[in-house]
Amino acid sequence: LAAAKIVDLAKKNKNLTVALEKERAKTGRLTAELQRAGAEVEEARKGRDLSGMDARSLPKGTNRVELSTAKHKGKPGEEEDKEPTPEEKLRQMQGKLSGMSSALNSQRVANDTLQLECRKLREALKRELGDVPIERALEEGGGWTGRAQQVSLLQSKATALRRELQLAK
Repeated sequence: LAAAKIVDLAKKNKNLTVALEKERAKTGRLTAELQRAGAEVEEARKGRDLSGMDARSLPKGTNRVELSTAKHKGKPGEEEDKEPTPEEKLRQMQGKLSGMSSALNSQRVANDTLQLECRKLREALKRELGDVPIERALEEGGGWTGRAQQVSLLQSKATALRRELQLAK
């Protein structure tokens, strides 16, 4: 029972570790996107006019998004798309980043809790098994008798033998 619980907790621990790594990767992507959006905001604040340029003549550090927004803004009389401004994008990305950070922290806490519980169960199983490796007990399956169970069986045998000895006298 304890061995099965350890295996179950190990699986949960692995799943939480995978989820934690996914959250870290997602946080990294969002952070990079946030930095790009921040750079776009800075470029917009500097007021660079990119409306007359094409993709081959972009200055270093300018991306195609800046070029397309500058071209679109440069045409008078056209309605602007409903795309959010760089400041709005920045706020959205910051919101996503904070949400992902809190999710990452909750996953870390859950992972730490499971690791602690798994460690405690391993220690309890080691006390039950004695000097026998946990892996050996897991390989042998359900027929395993722990140290406490063996002690109990031996004590009952000893009392039975004492009774027989008393009857034989």
